[in-house]
Amino acid sequence: MATYKELTAQLQALSAKAEEARVQELGEAIQKIIELMTEYDISLSEINKALPAKLKAATKTSSSPKPGKTKGVAFRDSVTGREWNGHGRPPAWVLEADRTAGGREQYRVSQD
Repeated sequence: MATYKELTAQLQALSAKAEEARVQELGEAIQKIIELMTEYDISLSEINKALPAKLKAATKTSSSPKPGKTKGVAFRDSVTGREWNGHGRPPAWVLEADRTAGGREQYRVSQD
């Protein structure tokens, strides 16, 4: 039976491979979407109108930050471009990073 340390290393390696595959497939999926939008002359506003309500809610952003609050990025995955400002519930990719050796700190953006 493998040790905890060995299993953690395997998990980290498998997570990295899974993320690489996701990024590759995501790029291919986006390319297909762009091709279909071009072929059928579909605009982004038409896509937005067709989105289910739960997806629209997930993509909406507030018009302006509250006074005294900034919307700066605290964590960024440079491979996928995903970002999190460090406030509120952490997204899944941050929670997954917490389970790895580097933790979420490997994604922290320096505030120079």
